[in-house]
Amino acid sequence: EMLNGFSPALSSEVTVALSQSSEESEVDRLVHSPTETVDLSTVIIPLGKRERYELLRVQGEGGLGRVWVARDQSLGRVVALKEIRKGSEASLDAIARFQREAQITSRLEHPNIVLVYDWEDGESRYYTMRLVHGHTLDDAIKNYHRQRKEGKATRLKLQELLTAFLGVCQAVSYAHARGVIHRDIKPANVLLGEYGEVILLDWGLARSRGDGLDSQGGTSGNADSLETHAGEIMGTPAFMAPEQARGKVD
Repeated sequence: EMLNGFSPALSSEVTVALSQSSEESEVDRLVHSPTETVDLSTVIIPLGKRERYELLRVQGEGGLGRVWVARDQSLGRVVALKEIRKGSEASLDAIARFQREAQITSRLEHPNIVLVYDWEDGESRYYTMRLVHGHTLDDAIKNYHRQRKEGKATRLKLQELLTAFLGVCQAVSYAHARGVIHRDIKPANVLLGEYGEVILLDWGLARSRGDGLDSQGGTSGNADSLETHAGEIMGTPAFMAPEQARGKVD
């Protein structure tokens, strides 16, 4: 209904896309492990000279790294801390992508993009972000279709999904205006916060074109040296744009 006022065709298209999303394969889906028991003595990382962050529990894992819930002992707040995967540290390309993810995310200041606080490039590589409690859009879509099959789905739930979709569109529009292409947009990379936040996550495959980021300050440096080579296919197959699937990264 929200979209009908703009275009009935668009509203129909979005509803069909939501229906198809519930049936897509969970390729490269963010892994949540709320019941996983982790021995901190074996995985805790040295966090620089000040030992500023205390690792509390694992929040999830993605392609490049592991995300922790951590306590910032200097400011007394809880944050999300993402460290590069141990097996990835030997790869210079993985390190470059991890750093690039932090840099790009930190420069995109938008309500629908997670806020980056800090970066560490010493003995351990990690960056900290605002911790948003909630669930993924992927979970919300599946829950909606489960309720729909049981006859319990409401128009309000569908409206919430459409609102989330618009939030993602706003984040993408903002990034594109600054020369940044996400390249891995999918429901599992969208976080719905408990206070109504819609956050587009995981900018590890993002591509920056030209000097778009410099308009906000800072320099892009030798950005092109870190880009994907032509013909290389990156992303999640079920959610790729046709040109991305063909390896056209420009």
